[in-house]
Amino acid sequence: MLLTYDYLRLYVNAFAYQATISRALTTQRDNRNNSSRPMALINATAPDARFIYEALDAAKSLLSTFNTLVEPETLRYMPSSYYLFIIYSAVFLYKVFGCGYYSRMRC
Repeated sequence: MLLTYDYLRLYVNAFAYQATISRALTTQRDNRNNSSRPMALINATAPDARFIYEALDAAKSLLSTFNTLVEPETLRYMPSSYYLFIIYSAVFLYKVFGCGYYSRMRC
């Protein structure tokens, strides 16, 4: 039940991260055409920062719960959706880390 709860928190709040990245890329593209506007940095003051914090917390909690509470003997009996939850959270954290957003938010 905890895995499902954390996955839902991650899934719902991950859209805020994608929206923030999309806005930053749009601003960066526009700045190439108009150099008078400053480059918008993605940081903790972004409008969606609280949702991004929640998504990061959910992804870390999901991986932590999986590592501590799931016994190796029960892995074969778990539904495949739980494996996808773990993969989704790991990919989300990798994506955040790869964009450099993780270090700026000081999580």
